[in-house]
Amino acid sequence: MDSPRVLSIQSYVVHGYVGNKSATFPLQVLGFEVDAINSVQYTNHVHYKVTKGQELFGNDLDDLFKGINGNEYVGQYT
Repeated sequence: MDSPRVLSIQSYVVHGYVGNKSATFPLQVLGFEVDAINSVQYTNHVHYKVTKGQELFGNDLDDLFKGINGNEYVGQYT
């Protein structure tokens, strides 16, 4: 039987544990294959004194999803 597969679209931080950084490993431990799209990539949570990083805009997400769909991965998500 194939492992269940999830597409996780969440934030990501370099320092700390929120979003995809906190969700991916536990899902993998539970036996899930995880494909992660980071909606934002920041140095840390936005409540810190300094936060740097990038946001994924709608057209960028659309491009990623088109690539996933073009390679026929979408039908694999359970």
